[in-house]
Amino acid sequence: MVQTIYAEWKKTKWDDINVEELQEQNKRLQKEVKACDKMVKNWPCYKGLEDSVKNMQSSLPLVEELRSKAMRERHWKQVMNKCGMEFKMDDSFTFGSMLALELHRFEDDVLEIVDRATKELG
Repeated sequence: MVQTIYAEWKKTKWDDINVEELQEQNKRLQKEVKACDKMVKNWPCYKGLEDSVKNMQSSLPLVEELRSKAMRERHWKQVMNKCGMEFKMDDSFTFGSMLALELHRFEDDVLEIVDRATKELG
């Protein structure tokens, strides 16, 4: 169920992402995963599912930050450098494209870039 929901989310165009709604849905998913039977919690697939939900919970606030109007091309290039991946912010860019960057691994760096962009705009 979680993977199916995430697959749908990943198709969402960058400009159409509603982070608040996704966070609420993810919190519900997180509760369902935690409510699993104790026996299941020892299975490797449970650990993978739990990690997936946690990573999404970490990534969603970063996505919200990156949607800031202060972000310019130079800031996106800094994000690319930190993540070690190249991408193009065009009409084909989706939530899935952003998740592929594994933002949860670069949380502090991404927040610093967005903060710098916001200060520059000010």
